[in-house]
Amino acid sequence: MTIREQSRLMGRPLAKRSVGSTLLLKGFEADISVVLNAGALNARNLYVAMTRGSCRVLVCSP
Repeated sequence: MTIREQSRLMGRPLAKRSVGSTLLLKGFEADISVVLNAGALNARNLYVAMTRGSCRVLVCSP
């Protein structure tokens, strides 16, 4: 099995704390997700941001 296939099946490793745009974090899952400035995101990016947390999602927005 090639390294690319192994990576695809096992997934990408996620650091204990990761900060990034929805494009960079798409496909990842974490226990807790914090969404900053949610009002500035369009519907697609907000959906991706809000579905990253498996246990909790904290949304910060004015």
